[in-house]
Amino acid sequence: MIIEPFKTRNNDNDPDKAYAKLEAWLDKFIPVFLESPEYKKLSKANQKSGGSWFRLFMDYQLNYIGGDLCDCDEEDAAEILLELFPRKVISPDSQVKIIIPELIAVWQFLHRELNSGKKPQLEFAEDVISFLKSIKGDYLSIFKGEMDDDLSDEGMIDQLLAQLESEKDGYPWVDGMIAEVAQNLDNIQQYPEPPENWAILWEENSLGQFLEHILTADFDASFPHAFDAIQELLSFACQYLFMRVRQKDKDASDFWQQTEGNIMRAEESGVLVSESMLILISVLSQYRQFLSTEFRSFIEDWRLEEYDTDTFPDDFSLEDLNDTFQALLNEVPDEFAFVTVIKEQLGFIPDDVMNTLVHALLSLGEQAADALMLMVLDRDEQRAVAVASAISEHPEVIGTKTLSRLIRIRNWLAAPVQKPVDKLIRDVRKLGVVPQPPEAQDIQEVHMSGVDGAGAQGVMLLVKEGRSFRLISFVLKEAIGVIDVMVTPPETKNELKKYLALAKEQEAGMEKVSLELIQTQLPVFLALNLKSKIAIDHELVQAMELLSLDDWNPASAEVGNLYADLIPLTPTTEDIEQAQKKSGKWTTSGVGQSWFSDDARLQKVIDSSPVQSLCTTICNEVLDSDRHLWGERLGRMAVWAQHAINKRRQQQSQDYAVASWLLEHSQLPTHEIELLRAIAKNSIDY
Repeated sequence: MIIEPFKTRNNDNDPDKAYAKLEAWLDKFIPVFLESPEYKKLSKANQKSGGSWFRLFMDYQLNYIGGDLCDCDEEDAAEILLELFPRKVISPDSQVKIIIPELIAVWQFLHRELNSGKKPQLEFAEDVISFLKSIKGDYLSIFKGEMDDDLSDEGMIDQLLAQLESEKDGYPWVDGMIAEVAQNLDNIQQYPEPPENWAILWEENSLGQFLEHILTADFDASFPHAFDAIQELLSFACQYLFMRVRQKDKDASDFWQQTEGNIMRAEESGVLVSESMLILISVLSQYRQFLSTEFRSFIEDWRLEEYDTDTFPDDFSLEDLNDTFQALLNEVPDEFAFVTVIKEQLGFIPDDVMNTLVHALLSLGEQAADALMLMVLDRDEQRAVAVASAISEHPEVIGTKTLSRLIRIRNWLAAPVQKPVDKLIRDVRKLGVVPQPPEAQDIQEVHMSGVDGAGAQGVMLLVKEGRSFRLISFVLKEAIGVIDVMVTPPETKNELKKYLALAKEQEAGMEKVSLELIQTQLPVFLALNLKSKIAIDHELVQAMELLSLDDWNPASAEVGNLYADLIPLTPTTEDIEQAQKKSGKWTTSGVGQSWFSDDARLQKVIDSSPVQSLCTTICNEVLDSDRHLWGERLGRMAVWAQHAINKRRQQQSQDYAVASWLLEHSQLPTHEIELLRAIAKNSIDY
């Protein structure tokens, strides 16, 4: 034990001696605290007072409350901070914001040092810490007297203490979830799908609590892999949240807008946890297009003030920067891994700094240029233009591989990005560099799911690469394009077959299909990416090369072209009757279980319609406007079944095609189409 708790001993009746004893104790204690992990965990801004607020806290504890440090409980802390500090201390807002974070750190240090033995010496330390956490978000308003005017000081204390008692444990489920994931991280990362209990983070209220806890609470992060666990959970939650945002889900957009405001206010109050914020920033780097301009600027400023200024020493040179980048290049297996890391690290730095870093990377030669070229696909068009323009000044570093990629992805790019890329392609060709086709790859298995109720199809391919194997996965999403691309690192076939087996268990209707199906559909969905302005990322470049595809140009975004040849001009009565009979059962199993409507009008129709005519009413008032949408989905199902390896699945292709015709081309009333009646029943159950 480094320190002893402060005790007045026999000096209670001699204020001068007691004060001198306190000063001597603080002079010994403060330097020890400044070397503690609790102090070093504070942000740069919150370290500025150097323990002076705790010094004042102890002064008031001695002179106004009385007693030893071990006597200080949450009511004493409340009296000091809610009554004495606001009344007696004059301080600018910037200093007031430091008070609570510093005191929390001090009391956590005291708790760790003095209560870790067999006989705890500070009985009330945890209560004081809980109280401090409960007021940190509002303390500036409390200090300035901006809280409810009807509350007396005593009433405010009682109210806050009552609130503390009811919320003393904060959100313990978050701590439990992080600890569980950290403990099982290796096992979790072996599976293609996360544990089912993670789905709680799809709920806005739960995700809000999770973010509040990790970003503003001093949670226990001392166990191994705590922050790795947070990264995994945030990545999972944000993928679903921003999927909804890009689909223009108002609830998701409103939630994120509120979250941005909460984070910025937490920083203003001095309670933002730097380590967690850095993890969130790295996760958000791939969703920059969905963040407000104000929030992106906030992140840039925060990183420069709180983090980047401490990352390098004052004498850090361009040569040192090059050495840092070269070391990173040496550590990662390929340019795709490098750009993933670099985009997370540089996602929110200002453009002028980014330009400096791009030029530094280009000086490292072709290996760095291969990685940088992939950044012309950045979702931020301005950033992509800046990177492309910088690379275009150095055509000499571009080799055959990068030139070939630039030519293939050129038509994926927005017009402002194409301009410097076109210049670069011309200049590189003038130097005698010749593009080459992709190397032939050994694609051993191709799997694809049916079309789910959100218009998405999952794709998984097993590719042999040398003596190892890779698994490629992505989703083809209606109205959006190719999303959620993933390419695994090289692995053994047996290990990746486990992924495939698990995916087939969890993904309804996952079938082996021909490679031709994927090759035919990709150009159409690439066109949807351009139409929906959902950027194509560098992972897709790697996937396309592993698929040995030479022509990467987007085709027409008209999905109907994929199945037009399968749709009969006029089906026979027998074909229609067969499709009607079978389609009514498609929604009871497999991917069909996800076929339902979540239209906002649905609940109103359910509440106002008689039970006996409910399906008919839903068909006519809700599903009628979606006939083309469901017709397109059934057309895609027809193509999928046609290219399935399973013969029984192939036989379903005609029924899917006829159902698509009924939806898109027939005059049959909506409520008489058996598939839509089945979807209506699913919607009621949902």
